[in-house]
Amino acid sequence: MLADTEPVPKAGPHEWVGLAMLALPALLVALDLTVHHLAVPSVSSPPGGCG
Repeated sequence: MLADTEPVPKAGPHEWVGLAMLALPALLVALDLTVHHLAVPSVSSPPGGCG
């Protein structure tokens, strides 16, 4: 026995703005960690180029 259900409404502009507000900081943190991961070996090597 199946009940009649209403169709699920599509996401409006308000929902998309909320998604962007959550996704953008996560993207920026991921980008920052990537840059940090790539920069640490050159920053931590001693002056003179050994390593």
